[in-house]
Parts: sequence; C-alpha cells; structure tokens
Amino acid sequence: DDRKQSLSSDWQNLPSFQIWIRTHAPGNEKLLAIFYESLRLFWKDFPEKTLVLTLDDDSPEDHQYGDYLTNMWPFPTVKYQPPPPRDVLTAPACGRTEGFDRMMHSVFFADEWTDADIVAVMDNDGMFVAPVTPRHLFSKDGKPIVIGKQILYTRGQTFKLGAPLGKWAVATEMALGQPMVADFMVHFPIMIWRSDFELFRQHIANTIGNGTFNDAFRRFATDANSYN
Repeated sequence: DDRKQSLSSDWQNLPSFQIWIRTHAPGNEKLLAIFYESLRLFWKDFPEKTLVLTLDDDSPEDHQYGDYLTNMWPFPTVKYQPPPPRDVLTAPACGRTEGFDRMMHSVFFADEWTDADIVAVMDNDGMFVAPVTPRHLFSKDGKPIVIGKQILYTRGQTFKLGAPLGKWAVATEMALGQPMVADFMVHFPIMIWRSDFELFRQHIANTIGNGTFNDAFRRFATDANSYN
C-alpha cells in the first residue's frame, strides 16, 4: 500500500498528461487486444482519466463503440470528431484510404481533445512491453522524455542498413523544411507539449501551405513521392 501511494504521488507531482489515441470501430481488435491488454499488464497504477479516445462523429458504429468503451476499464474519455472539409481529404492521399488520411489529419489536432499539459500520442495497436513508471516518461526535472532512432537520410529517401525505410521522410522534409533526422515511431507514447501543436501547424502552413494548414496537408499528402 505504501509503494502504491508513493507511485500515485509521483504521478501527481508531474505535468498533467493524457494518452490520446485516434481510432475507430473497425480497429476495435487492435485497441482491445493489443493496447488494452498491454496497459493492464504493464501499467498497474494507471491514473484515472488519463486515456482519451477520439472517434468519428459521423459513424453510428463509432458511437456504439464509444458507449461500450466508456463503461469498461480504464474508463476513457471518448470524444467524437466531425469529418474535415471535403477538399482536405483527396483520397487516396497518403497511399491508403480516406479513413487513413482522416486519421493522419486528426493527429495534427490532438491538442483539441485534451486540456492536459502534455499529449501522449499512441496508435491503437501500440503496446507496452515493460512496467511503466514516472521515470520512463519524465526526466528528474519533470520534462517529457521523447525517444527516437537516428537514421541515415538522403534527400527523398531514408535508409536502414542500406534498405529503404519509408517515404514518410519525404513528407517530413516537405512539412518542416528540414531533413528527417530520427524515427520516433520506435517508442510510445510520444510525449508532446499540448501548446506545441498550434506551433507545428503554423510552421507547416508557412512552409508549404500558403498560410493554411489544410492546404499544407493536402500538398504533402497527395505528393507522389510522399507517404505520411
């Protein structure tokens, strides 16, 4: 009991954070069988009201799914996002489906779904593989820990041991105006200050979007050599 109380106190002394996942009803097996099971196994003292799920507002199946999720552990906050303007999702944009494009677009607005200081972004098929404690997510002085894997990059291509790693580096360079220097998909959750999202959107908009983020998203999502 003393150890549990100490861990709870450790979490309370840190900046507020919420895990945010953009998902939908067809992805229920990934969320429930992978993320939820690993959460139950490796995060025994998971803080209350720490998980936020965003689903499609225009999907009756998502609303039914959301009602189901709110009544089971870990009792997430479930929110619903209306579809973005039609001219933003020019599927197949990111090389998959309109639903995938919509999910990618949503990630840039993760700050709109939580009031926490930090948005801890995860995929619905992300999983924990070791016990989670405050020191895994925060430094001693309370700064969020973000871990990436350095990559060898040449313009337009990324390589891992001489093999193409993925076209998302092209989209990254287009959006940021800087080469991709690391892959952060290797360590979840990705801890991002909520206040930074607006700065991201504005920087991307100014770099390739003629001042608007939606125009920027459409440009790098539809580029033939880009993959988000």
